Amino acid sequence: QAQKTESLGVMAGGIAHDLNNMLMAAIGQLNMAVSAVPVGSMLGRHLGTVESVLGRMEGLTERMLAYAGKTVAQMHPVDVAQLLDSIEPLLRASCGHHVRLRMVINTRPATVLGDGTQIEQVLLNFVQNAVDAIGERSGQVQLRLSVVSEPDVQVTAMQWPLPLSERYLELLVRDDGPGILEDVQRRLFEPFYTTKTTGRGLGLSVVQGIIKAHGGSIRILSEIGIGTEFRVYLPLIAAADEPELSPRQHLTAQQPRTGGAVLAVDDDEDVLAITTVMLEQCGLEVAAFLSGDEAIAELRAHVGRYCCAVVDLTMPVKDGVEVARELRRLVPNLPILFVSGYSKEQAAELVSTDDHTQFLRKPFRMDRLSTAIEQLLRRP
Repeated sequence: QAQKTESLGVMAGGIAHDLNNMLMAAIGQLNMAVSAVPVGSMLGRHLGTVESVLGRMEGLTERMLAYAGKTVAQMHPVDVAQLLDSIEPLLRASCGHHVRLRMVINTRPATVLGDGTQIEQVLLNFVQNAVDAIGERSGQVQLRLSVVSEPDVQVTAMQWPLPLSERYLELLVRDDGPGILEDVQRRLFEPFYTTKTTGRGLGLSVVQGIIKAHGGSIRILSEIGIGTEFRVYLPLIAAADEPELSPRQHLTAQQPRTGGAVLAVDDDEDVLAITTVMLEQCGLEVAAFLSGDEAIAELRAHVGRYCCAVVDLTMPVKDGVEVARELRRLVPNLPILFVSGYSKEQAAELVSTDDHTQFLRKPFRMDRLSTAIEQLLRRP
């Protein structure tokens, strides 16, 4: 089962990567078309519908990446107790009038290293599933937050291995629904598997990917006619001075300084074309290449010409990290923006330790590209 789940994750991540490349080209070209159409025109409304559909497709690839454990999480100290306080109205609203939500927070602070938005998604998903399990009748959902020590955690009962830690945050969600059959339990985290007539089977598979990415695991306990409980375990960390809650930050588009030239490298011709157009719209001169070797040769011939490079991470022959290292041999501290339809795993160490490196996941729009380039160029 573990091998099957891992294989499905690899497949989902690969499909999401390819889809994101296609979406990158489609969304980029669409944005250019929208900017050239009069506001309020019939054509503009049609293009808006297309943009909405592409946005939904983008959300689907996000869920596929989450299942694969390849989400680009913004990891900060998160006080899950405060996070629960902030989303309690949402949780109660999802229960409707017939289900009572009982919240028990046994520890404050309850700090983990994580992405507040993704943890919020996990909480909302579990509560919604519990409400769905109860159905139309009256019932109760319990949500409990506790701290447990390593000896109290039944590691062998986990859905996948749990990394060792002295203490864990235990998040329990229990319902008094009909319970889950054992054969169904074994398939709960498979993508596209669902017992709901209106579901798409991605909810718990996404939850699995998020929890894995946070170094945690899940335990399921269910009894027919009694109910079901999910227990999520996340490694606990020391409380931060300023814990991160649910981050909902929106970058303001900024126009990068004009002048200078940028190297753009991507093995996908359509993606390279739209990236080039976006960079030119930002006021930069662009030299675009389908391979890293071509970009390296260009920089070698014109060492002082380029102010930064935009490099795709996943390419044949030489991947983005290899290309970046060779570019840096020619121009130390050359600002490099990695882009990928997958995740920044390949460049995680470089991005986290190098002030002259950033990551941007495809598909991206011009405002995000503009902001990323501006931030890179402003760094000393």
